[in-house]
This record gives sequence, C-alpha cells and structure tokens, in this order.
Amino acid sequence: MRVVEGEAVVLVQDRAVIVGLDPVGTRAIGLMTGDVTPRGIAGALRRQLAAGAADVEGDVLRFLTELVSLGVVEVVEALTGDGTG
Repeated sequence: MRVVEGEAVVLVQDRAVIVGLDPVGTRAIGLMTGDVTPRGIAGALRRQLAAGAADVEGDVLRFLTELVSLGVVEVVEALTGDGTG
C-alpha cells in the first residue's frame, strides 16, 4: 500500500488489481491492525468524522466486504485466551 496525497493505492498482485481508496478508506485501512474489529474501526472513524454510528458501521461493513472480495484483506478468527478460536 502506498499513500499519495492522502489517498491509499493498494496493489493486489495475484489478481492484478489496483484499488484506490479515498481519504476515509485510507483512514479505515490504516486502523486495521492486530485484533481490531469492524466495530472498533467504525468507532474510531465515527470519532474522527463526528458521524452517526449506524451510518459509519454500515459503511465500514460494506467497505470491508468489498476489500475481502478483492483479496485486499482477509478475515481471521480471533483466538481466545486458551489459544482456540
């Protein structure tokens, strides 16, 4: 991923696809670290953008669904404290 003038450009090599993200998408993908959840991403964006919770959560879920379908991100199951899923 590269950020050019506040907008991310992501190359999905195995599909030969380039994905351009607007500034909000760039913020969202920047929040995808460790064990963050879609709700956590939405909460952070909601605070940054002063937007309504329902709007942001729905937008984040649609955005993540699109990124998963393009192969940009993948869903992983969080491990519990005992090392199981």
